[in-house]
Amino acid sequence: MYSRTAQDIRRHFERALMRREAEALKQPQDWDRTNEIKTRYQNEIQQQNRLYEREYDTRFEHRLKALIDKAGSQSRNLVPTFAANDRFNGDDLKRQAHREVQFDHQRRISTLRDREASELSQFLNALSQRDSLSQTASRAFNENAERRKAPDRRGMKNCHKTVTQSR
Repeated sequence: MYSRTAQDIRRHFERALMRREAEALKQPQDWDRTNEIKTRYQNEIQQQNRLYEREYDTRFEHRLKALIDKAGSQSRNLVPTFAANDRFNGDDLKRQAHREVQFDHQRRISTLRDREASELSQFLNALSQRDSLSQTASRAFNENAERRKAPDRRGMKNCHKTVTQSR
């Protein structure tokens, strides 16, 4: 199983590869579709960033309240009080709430980027199938078409030899 960092690096390279392939498109309608996908997801990411900035305090308070409630619940662990950790350390709970709010935001952004990569991948697969169909017809034509020069193809060269030999 991959570590979290390895998964992030792998996803980053997959996205970069998909974007590079998508940018290598030649037809205008393919460019338009690729740009539309990128723009849509970029707008969604910007909207998520704005929501994060605007609603950070509310998210933080909700997360902190949930952590306090969890820390205040009675546990069935029989640990002597001198050996137990203080579950109500306010600074630790605030740091944990901050980390969880940040992690949730990063997870949302990562999900959006994964969906963008998936949509680009599906689009590129559809394009490659379309191109393979057009290349199939081209290959069939090339296999059946003769590529010799006109005199060779018409047999003129052989006729010319027979005429000169008969003289």
